[in-house]
Amino acid sequence: MCNDCRKLIQYHTLMATGIHHAPNSDNQDDERRFADCDSKLLQESIDIQGLFHLEKTLKIGTVILMGGPWSIDNISWNSSNCNLKTRPPAVCQKPYSIDDDKRTCFGNNMAQITNYSQQVLQRNNIKLLLPDVKMNLLPYPKSFNVTVIDVKPVSQCDGHNPVACHVLMDKNDCTFIFCHLVSDTHLLQITVKYESPAAVEPLFLVNMTMLCHSELHKYYKQNNPLLKQMLLSTKVGDVMCHFVSAVSSFFICKN
Repeated sequence: MCNDCRKLIQYHTLMATGIHHAPNSDNQDDERRFADCDSKLLQESIDIQGLFHLEKTLKIGTVILMGGPWSIDNISWNSSNCNLKTRPPAVCQKPYSIDDDKRTCFGNNMAQITNYSQQVLQRNNIKLLLPDVKMNLLPYPKSFNVTVIDVKPVSQCDGHNPVACHVLMDKNDCTFIFCHLVSDTHLLQITVKYESPAAVEPLFLVNMTMLCHSELHKYYKQNNPLLKQMLLSTKVGDVMCHFVSAVSSFFICKN
């Protein structure tokens, strides 16, 4: 599949988790080029497994089928940083449909991200929360099963209303860091067991991070096939959680 389609799939998947819009452009040729990917996007979206879960279904002993492209980030780590002043990516400049989403974009500058996080969290004492690197050992995009061993709030920090940051690639093949805070969210740590006779380490545990959203009515206006499918199974009072990538996502929370 073309590189642009891969990036569009990544953006749509992130948008379905309540993160941001798919890439927009003022260039009509670019719009048509991305539109050509629609059928490919929908086909690959069907293959995304295990991304969304109702919090009430996350029970010890539950077997979760995972797989598909949601965990694979189409980022070239050797690419240049985007010029956010002269050519800001669309996600950094377009209005967002969730009113309380406090978001901004950065280059590779943790000092700026730290300052932003301290402001929106209204706390000087904050902590960086990184995903378990063992997530990279899971055999995405192939389908596989994991068994839930433990479910609990993150212990490293206060996981309520954290700042979420994602390293993304713009359509111009430059990278930037998108950070945002949406209210009515909290973090969970889900410990899962993965077993495979073909693996070098036949059995290992992975601590996977999930971000949970409690006010789902905010997302009903989002025009995204993954999100619509997710909301079909919800009712008033439900809390929807989604996993995050270990490759390019991290959280900052109150310490």
